[in-house]
Amino acid sequence: MQDLLTKLVSMNWNEAHMHLMALDLPADLRNLLATKAQKLREMQNLAGKKARLTETQHAELWYRLLAPLKHTLSNARVGHKLKSFDSAPERHTAFAEYITLLEKLLAGLQSIQMQELAKIADATDKPRTPAAIAAERGLPNRGQHWTDWVSAKTRERIESLFDAIPTQAKRPKPFAYRIPAALFRQTLEVLQRRTLNELDILRQEIQLLRDMPDPSGEQTLQLRKMENTEATIKTVLWYITYEMYNEPVPSTWHGVRVPPLQDNKDPRIWTDVEDTALRIKLGMARKPAKKTNRPRRYNK
Repeated sequence: MQDLLTKLVSMNWNEAHMHLMALDLPADLRNLLATKAQKLREMQNLAGKKARLTETQHAELWYRLLAPLKHTLSNARVGHKLKSFDSAPERHTAFAEYITLLEKLLAGLQSIQMQELAKIADATDKPRTPAAIAAERGLPNRGQHWTDWVSAKTRERIESLFDAIPTQAKRPKPFAYRIPAALFRQTLEVLQRRTLNELDILRQEIQLLRDMPDPSGEQTLQLRKMENTEATIKTVLWYITYEMYNEPVPSTWHGVRVPPLQDNKDPRIWTDVEDTALRIKLGMARKPAKKTNRPRRYNK
């Protein structure tokens, strides 16, 4: 009976129904087997969708970590070939050690990625994200950028090699906390959309509390906290829109670290005009129609 049920699960509803009708079984048993096979089929499809979704999400998270590392490794190889060892021995040695480190780090992270993605296919254990692995290892910034995966001792060793390069020209700097421009634009738009959606929900909750005829002391305190959160979100929107440049972008606005404002800079004020302009740019709002004196045309 179990072999029959397994065979029915591999069929669609019509095929399973025709197969059961060809067998000499009681009607109640046929209906029971068909219903049970349909439920098992739906469970398998749901499990497959979850596995594919998990694989896609993890692939995106690993791509955000490995793409800047591959980009830096490619640039380092170009810098290594610019001058030979005879013309610039210090530069040649520094880039050679830097490339060796980056290749070793890339191979190690890719190995961890394959081990975690294999868990999805085997369904043996829940795969870990790069942030979860970094948290287990106690890495800074939850391993958001590949430079967070390099120990301080190794960084000092590589940086000392670059510091030894004669300053006849611009000295290259290793471990730049940057990501490729295309990845930055992509992740920044995702963060902006998510932040604007959270801001809309927060504004609706604030309006509900403001419309209350006789709010209690607890509701008034909650309103003040929400207003402070709204001001913080506006500051974050200003910073990520105007001041961030090819930096690692967190998943939510909570992970954005806004630096203190310098004395010679204007205050970060996120106005309604800027809010609307960003929504139009992201396709979240329509551009207002231009006024015209031409009469409207109607289709007859």
